[in-house]
Amino acid sequence: MLSWFKESLALLFSALVFILSLGIGGYLTELANDNIVKENKLLLSGIARTQASELERRLSSAFTSTQILAHAVSQSDGNISDFDSYAANIMDSIGGIANLQLAPGGIISNIYPLKGNESAIGLDILANPDYREAAEFAIKERSLIALGPVSLVQGGTAVIVRAPVFIGEDSNQFWGFASALIFLKDLVEASRLIELEQEGYSFALTRVHADSGDTLTFYHSDHAVDEQSMVQADIVLPTGTWQLCISHNNSEFIIARTSISYLVVIIISAILAVAFYLILLQPQRLRHQVAEKTRELQQLALRDPLTGLPNRRYLNDKLSDLLRESITLGQHGAFIYFDLDNFKSINDTIGHDVGDQVLIKVAERLQRLVSGNDTVVRLGGDEFAIVFFDLANLQQAEQKAEGILQAISALMHIGEREFRLSTSLGIATFPENGSHTLELMQNADVALYQAKQKGKNQYKCFDEQMKQTALNTHNEEQALARAIHNKEIVLYYQPQFDIKLGQIVGAEALVRWNHPERGLVFPNEFIPLAEATGFATVADFMLLYVYT
Repeated sequence: MLSWFKESLALLFSALVFILSLGIGGYLTELANDNIVKENKLLLSGIARTQASELERRLSSAFTSTQILAHAVSQSDGNISDFDSYAANIMDSIGGIANLQLAPGGIISNIYPLKGNESAIGLDILANPDYREAAEFAIKERSLIALGPVSLVQGGTAVIVRAPVFIGEDSNQFWGFASALIFLKDLVEASRLIELEQEGYSFALTRVHADSGDTLTFYHSDHAVDEQSMVQADIVLPTGTWQLCISHNNSEFIIARTSISYLVVIIISAILAVAFYLILLQPQRLRHQVAEKTRELQQLALRDPLTGLPNRRYLNDKLSDLLRESITLGQHGAFIYFDLDNFKSINDTIGHDVGDQVLIKVAERLQRLVSGNDTVVRLGGDEFAIVFFDLANLQQAEQKAEGILQAISALMHIGEREFRLSTSLGIATFPENGSHTLELMQNADVALYQAKQKGKNQYKCFDEQMKQTALNTHNEEQALARAIHNKEIVLYYQPQFDIKLGQIVGAEALVRWNHPERGLVFPNEFIPLAEATGFATVADFMLLYVYT
């Protein structure tokens, strides 16, 4: 429950981190987009001002040319015999003008250059409805006017700058008009607007109608100007103001950049959220890993590294629970304790590596003899134990013991070597011979000792008489050891008498145990025990030490 709560809390905090990261990332993305738009507008403003200045300069040249020409006509009292030469000088000096015109009485009579403009000769400006209103306004106001862009009779679209010319002593007599003409296409091409259009920019030239106040667009690029990204620059002329509108539609770039940015933000937010989640769960995960490793180490601690069988610790820690449960359920079973006869000679003569292979083979054979909860245990060295559960009677335990003897004695191949082993087994049944692991081990060990005493490669079942005999033997061994230490072993000399000679010829040394409680103990009671336990040689040494 606590683990679930911690995981839920970590998930909640991670979700908050994801949302917060997403919000911050979205805000930064929009802020970056705004900066891009602002930078784009700053760039467009610079471009628009530059191009507007260029257009304004070229249009101003037309106004200047017109004023110069009008002044010359006025000064010559309307007689300019060398118009072509004079007009050529003006156009060469100022430049950017398509042609210059003179219209005495409002009728065009002179055009320089004439080629291509012949159809305009004889045009009555004051009678033409397209020009009359502006012409009358110029005469009335005695001011310079600009028309257009307008469609020309000789073809094309142009901006026309006209100045009314007055002659006479007081310059009150209307003579006609001096005009300068700039083709709109030439005007635009002289700037960088066409080049900018090829680079993806859009533009438009507009002016406000003097009477209606409407904004008129008289020239524009193929693609319409984007009003959201558009900037304007004024083209200030003596007759009014035009506007140059320029835009660079980078909405696709903004959309693509925004999509990529949000995708990156989502990915980064997800990574941060997952990382935060993992960091929050790290202590819990470490505890889980420690617990898992602890369990693994515990399992390793309960296993024999050579054979993989459960070891003595497993027998003490785990098998006791199974044993207790089996007895509680009223089941019977057997604890069979055994070792391999003369196994030490294999290690000593052939080598421990071969001995290890023998133990592994033995473990494999023993594993095939068990099922269910039955357990094979390696106690150490060549000592093994098998616990059989749920046996019906002692006869079944003996059958299991016979199976062990047969499995061990079967011919074994290790490399090119052949081995035929034997074993001795001690059997203790439960609950008859004990209900605890230690008690069963001790009783099975007593039975194993009896089996070895009877000649090995056989089994013995434990009974209480064995235990008492073993206890008595143990007590006698301890008493004999104390007797040797306390010098209770004594010698008595029995004379040897030669009947023929009638005299003593020698003496027989008779060993006796001067027991502090039983008195003198004769050798037939303790010499076999001393020989079986190895104390006989110690006793011999002690006698020699004491009596020589």
